[in-house]
Amino acid sequence: MHFLHRVYDDDGEIRFQIERLRERIQNNPVKTGVILDLNPFWLHRYYSDLAGIHHQWWGFDYRHTPILDVLPIDHIPDLNWRDELAERMIQELLGREFPKHFTPYLLKIVSRPDETVRSETGGFRQELRDAARDCDIPTIIETRPPPRFVTSPGDSVVDSSGSSPGTIGGFLEDAISGDQYAVTCGHVISSGSAISNGSTIGNCPHAKDPVPLPSGTHCGIGCGFINNLDVALIDLSGTTVTNKATGIRGVVGTRTRLEMHGATSGHKTYEVGGAVIEHEIGGTCWERLTQFHAPVSSSILPTSFAVAGTSPPKGGDSGAWLLDSSDEWAGMVVASDHLHGYAIAADDMIANSNSEFGVDLSLV
Repeated sequence: MHFLHRVYDDDGEIRFQIERLRERIQNNPVKTGVILDLNPFWLHRYYSDLAGIHHQWWGFDYRHTPILDVLPIDHIPDLNWRDELAERMIQELLGREFPKHFTPYLLKIVSRPDETVRSETGGFRQELRDAARDCDIPTIIETRPPPRFVTSPGDSVVDSSGSSPGTIGGFLEDAISGDQYAVTCGHVISSGSAISNGSTIGNCPHAKDPVPLPSGTHCGIGCGFINNLDVALIDLSGTTVTNKATGIRGVVGTRTRLEMHGATSGHKTYEVGGAVIEHEIGGTCWERLTQFHAPVSSSILPTSFAVAGTSPPKGGDSGAWLLDSSDEWAGMVVASDHLHGYAIAADDMIANSNSEFGVDLSLV
């Protein structure tokens, strides 16, 4: 689970503000998602304090201070830490004061590019701007192409129909039946047999693929079609398997480094970003995904170098597992856009699969 999802679950003030924003922009066709992240001004001030750097040296231009390069990359910050300079910076940027309790956070309303809604952009984008400016949590609007599932016809085939590519991320065992399963996404395989390297490896008795949004329904709170599970369990029929994953990681923080081995992209290193509160993906609506991106926090090179050298997951990477530096399983890849990947948290996937299929899953 992303630690900011835990904040959303446990902090009633945060949850109230986010849900009020979600309800306000629920039917806005320009909006595709809401993501909870950390305020970069607060985060840099927090790390400068840990590094012993006096705030008078730091000033208002945080971009040229390599504080993040000398501190642990897998660190969950103390969200109760307060700093007057960070508060002034976010106030100056957004033009108003915010309650001190909300200073560590940054809400992002994700918007479609203007050209996708050219005839309707003006009024709807203004509605998003008004909502962002009225929210008590610092809020901005990010414009980017909508994410898609990282699978599409024409990629390498792993299901029997030859229409859906994907990646087997790892292996789970049902304590009730004793069955062992290879795991990928439900939008890759929903039933029937699965094929790997030209051979059938087993049948898929349990699968849950995302429920699509009906025409005219907008993704958001109260839409009735929010997904939190996209998984297929392929029965290996007694085949001996070995996981690379050594355990299940319960909580990840912003900047946690994660490794992916995708069938298309191969080995990639990523860094955890924000916590998805809601997001439209490929005509479906999602909550509680973890966003990740190229590793940008521990290099003396400009961010553009890391982004250029580490592309997000591609078609055929759906189902790949994300492992931390201790080889603990943190999540499973389901989608990407031009800069980010999106994953279901491992602990959420286990809990939701157990509820959906009546099983008791754990790592093999």
